[in-house]
Amino acid sequence: MLPGLVRPAMAQGAVDPNVAPRAAALERAGDWTGATEMLGRYLATAPGDGRAWFQFGRMYLLAARQWHVQGHEGDPDGALYLDLAAIAFDKAIELQIDSGRVYRGTVEMERGVLRMEQGGWSALAAVDPRRTTPVPGFVLELGANLVASCPSNAILVPGNQLESLAAWLASVELGFRRDVFPLLPERFQDDSLYRRQVAVTLELAGSAGVTAAATERTLCLTPFADSSRFGGEEWSVTQLALVTGAAPALPAHVLSITQLQQSHQQRPTAWTEAVTAVYLQAARRNVLLCGGLLSYLKDPAITTCGR
Repeated sequence: MLPGLVRPAMAQGAVDPNVAPRAAALERAGDWTGATEMLGRYLATAPGDGRAWFQFGRMYLLAARQWHVQGHEGDPDGALYLDLAAIAFDKAIELQIDSGRVYRGTVEMERGVLRMEQGGWSALAAVDPRRTTPVPGFVLELGANLVASCPSNAILVPGNQLESLAAWLASVELGFRRDVFPLLPERFQDDSLYRRQVAVTLELAGSAGVTAAATERTLCLTPFADSSRFGGEEWSVTQLALVTGAAPALPAHVLSITQLQQSHQQRPTAWTEAVTAVYLQAARRNVLLCGGLLSYLKDPAITTCGR
C-alpha cells in the first residue's frame, strides 16, 4: 500500500487544525513518506478536515511532478499519484476548501501533459471539450482571455503557474483556441520527455530552445512572463499579451471579466485577487485596459491601474 493511503476507520475523531501544518513541515524537511503517513492515519479517523485533504492532495501532486523530473521511472508511476491527488482534492472541494478547485484543475492539466508525453500533441485532440472542470469560472475566463490575446498558431508562454493553468484549460481541456500552443516553461526546462514532444510539435531542431520557433510562429507572452528572457525580440502589445513582431490581427473575441466581477461581489478569495493581479499586470503594458475591460471591476487596486 502507498504511504499515507487512507484506510476507513470505525469512528470519526475530532478535527485537529495542527495536523496539516505539521505534515507540511515534515514535507519541507524532506520527509515526504512521514508526512503522507501522518495525514493518512489522521484522515482515517478525521475525514472531515478539508485542509488536511488539501495538503494530502498537494503532496501527491508534487510526487507526480517529481516522477517526471526523475526520468519517468519508479513505482508507483505519475498517473497513480495523480489519481490519488484527484481523490484528495475532490474531498477538499466537498469540504469547501477554495484552493481545492484550482488544484483539482491542475491535476487535469498534469493528466493532459502525461497524455501528450505518451502520444504527442495529437493525443490531446481526443479530449471532449464539453466536459466540465471544477476550476472557478473566473480562472477559465482568464484562460480564454489570455489565449484570445494571441494570434493564430502562436506559442503562448505563461509567466506563472496560475497563467499556465488558465491558458492550458482554455486551449486544451475546454477546446477554445486549440491553434494556440500553451507552453509550460518549468516543464520544458526540467522534463526531457515533455521537451522532446514540444520539439516535435513545434518542429524544433535538436535541443533548440523555444525562441528558435519564433522565426516560424509568433511568441505570445502572458502578463507575468518576462520578455527579457527572449533576447533581442521586438514586441507589440495585443490586449493582455505581448507578441513578437508587429501587432497582428486577432481572431474575433470580446474579452470579458463577468465571472471575476461576480466572484468579487459574492465572495472574494485569494484566487480572485491573484486573477485580478494578472489583469493589472497586463494593464501596465496596455493602459487601454484601464478605461476599458478593467473599468467594470470594482476593486481598490484599479485606482493604480496602469502604474
